[in-house]
Amino acid sequence: MNHSALKLPTFWKNVTTVLGGTAIAQIIPIAMLPLLTRIVPADQLGAYFVWLGATSVLIVIASARLDMAVFQAQSEEQVSGIFQAVLVISVGVGVAGLLTAMAFQQFPGKSLVDGVAGRYSVAWAVYAVVMANCQTLLAVYVYRAQFERMAYGKVVLAGSVAFAQLALSLAGAGLNGLVYGQLTMSFIITLALMYRAGLRPLSLLAKVNIAGLKQTLKRYYRFPVIAMPSDFINTFSDQIPLFLIATRFGAGSVALYALSLRIINGPIGLLANSILAVFKEQAGRDFREKGNCLDAYRYTFRSLLLMAIIPFTLLFFFGEQAFVLVFGQDWSMAGRFAEVLAPMYFTKFIASPMSYTLYIANKQIQDLGWQIALLVMTWAAFYLTGSLMSAVQMYSLGYSALYIIYLLMSYRAACGVCS
Repeated sequence: MNHSALKLPTFWKNVTTVLGGTAIAQIIPIAMLPLLTRIVPADQLGAYFVWLGATSVLIVIASARLDMAVFQAQSEEQVSGIFQAVLVISVGVGVAGLLTAMAFQQFPGKSLVDGVAGRYSVAWAVYAVVMANCQTLLAVYVYRAQFERMAYGKVVLAGSVAFAQLALSLAGAGLNGLVYGQLTMSFIITLALMYRAGLRPLSLLAKVNIAGLKQTLKRYYRFPVIAMPSDFINTFSDQIPLFLIATRFGAGSVALYALSLRIINGPIGLLANSILAVFKEQAGRDFREKGNCLDAYRYTFRSLLLMAIIPFTLLFFFGEQAFVLVFGQDWSMAGRFAEVLAPMYFTKFIASPMSYTLYIANKQIQDLGWQIALLVMTWAAFYLTGSLMSAVQMYSLGYSALYIIYLLMSYRAACGVCS
């Protein structure tokens, strides 16, 4: 028996478990990027990032953010009801999304966004359905405190997608390989993980009844009615830069900008999301028992702050050199973007996990207002500026300021009944 592990606080023991799996899940696709940038042309990489951005927007609608409602469930029966609701809603949204994309194909545009949307509309809709259910499945693992299974699922999913994309790229599949490799492996792994969790999609769909579905939606109405629009705006705000850069500056510029985001989001996803997974369970339990989650909030905030200082300082001063070393001189501008975005991601690393308190405190309307402000700021930064670099600079400054406000909002929400 590992006695040293028993000395760890429960919080950090769970974080370590999730972190180990998330680390592998993040390292594998990041390790593949230097290879992909040398195999796949930059314009095809840019088109892939545009497709991926478009799918992330639809995923939010397909989930109706009911994956977040899992943590308010009082029983396994309610968890199954939420999962059933996500299955039904995601399939409906996927079909509606596909029909909409097909309708727009009757009026084809000339931009990169139009081309990707038309060519990969089926993959776009199906992938959104798959990932909406995958997100909910991972939330169920956290709800059950099955952190080992969650970590395992992340590793298998990320590794399978990354190796499939690399193999198809080496075979010369290019953009098709990136898109369909991601779609195929995500579908297979998610389906296998559902069965392992005892959530058989066909069986759950067969048991769906209108009365039960209405009851679930009535109980958790704040998530599809308030939280989903809020997160849709947030996700759309994150993807607007890709869409506007594609329209104004071309696929090559999209690849440079998106590569910087993928590399920065790697360590953010590695640490912040691992801590968030544990914070969700602890904060949700504290809120149910005490009416606030201040202890968990303060502890998590201090931990995130200490973790963020050194790596983001190094990124700010040495980002360009690091990108040139790993990806080559052609990608130096991506490193420069990373330097400019470092302050924004420093505040995001801390504020984003803490914002979960707005959900458990039912402060979704406040969150929606913040997301609208973010959307306006992002559009202004990338539409009204004259150059790509000036747009990125304005975006980083505006986002950092809004994240500081977000922290203050989340702290008040953590106070619960004392706020």
